[in-house]
Amino acid sequence: MTAWSAYIEYAMRDFLRGSLEELHDRLIDLLENWSVATTTAPNGNLGIFVTLDEPTVERAISSALELTGGALRKTYGSAQVVGVEVITTEEQDRRNSEPSIPELAGRAQVAEILDVSPQRADQIMRTKRFQQHVQPVTLLGERPLFVASHLRAFAEIRNSSTGR
Repeated sequence: MTAWSAYIEYAMRDFLRGSLEELHDRLIDLLENWSVATTTAPNGNLGIFVTLDEPTVERAISSALELTGGALRKTYGSAQVVGVEVITTEEQDRRNSEPSIPELAGRAQVAEILDVSPQRADQIMRTKRFQQHVQPVTLLGERPLFVASHLRAFAEIRNSSTGR
């Protein structure tokens, strides 16, 4: 058996009967024999996380849909499934160990990663080659911020072509 982590999202934006908190509480009570959590997605839908042991991913998907759909029908009635993701709990642990916000880098870090002066970093950041490989994720004031791992990948490309 393999331990699977499933996320099922149900269309619930128009939920009017009772309170949303009551719905979450009732679902958790009904699913108390499984490791379960509920959430309201940013779009207002209902998300249910459940952990199950099944031999295959196909069986895990089927069991997760049966389990959560049955509990939802007892609590609310039927709702349309709008998304399903099933991954091993090992993969879930790996994802949870990653930072939720990537390491960001400004001008000083660009210079450090590329091993150049800040003035040279400014010149490089204006080149077409740089802009093809690294795009800013946001601006801090008027200064661009980049994902540091993207800069490191660019540095490898740059170093291999310049013989550094």
